Amino acid sequence: ENLDAWDLYQRGVWHTLRGGREDLSEAQRLLQRAIELDPEFCLAHAYLAFSIWRSNIFRYEANPKESMERAFGSAKRAVSLDSGDAQAHWALGVIHMQRREHETAKQELRRAIEINPSFAHAYMWLGWTMAYDREPEEGLRMLQEAKRLSPNDPHG
Repeated sequence: ENLDAWDLYQRGVWHTLRGGREDLSEAQRLLQRAIELDPEFCLAHAYLAFSIWRSNIFRYEANPKESMERAFGSAKRAVSLDSGDAQAHWALGVIHMQRREHETAKQELRRAIEINPSFAHAYMWLGWTMAYDREPEEGLRMLQEAKRLSPNDPHG
């Protein structure tokens, strides 16, 4: 509803996907600002969670446990704001995977796919989660579907 928040969100996504230390820091700043302007902006909460997660896995966060709790809180908030948003469920699924809560991660990622059957990143993360959870054949099938849906995705 707020075009300034939308602009900040778009820029935050761009910086998140670039993935360097400075980019992830800037992404979090932009996404947090978008949330300040529109506290009920589901996508900003979802991407803030993913941005924090990326920063954590690249070991840019000074306090990994605290940052993962922040990411988890942002992802849960996104789902609570719009339970019909695929990206919210995807972000929560990624965080559950990181927490080694594979069954819950798979449920969230399947929900994202149910909402948006063309969401390549949900298939990709479902594939990785299945592989980690000793379901390599089904995981590979999900990864192949992600590649089919988005064959030129540099993040897929």
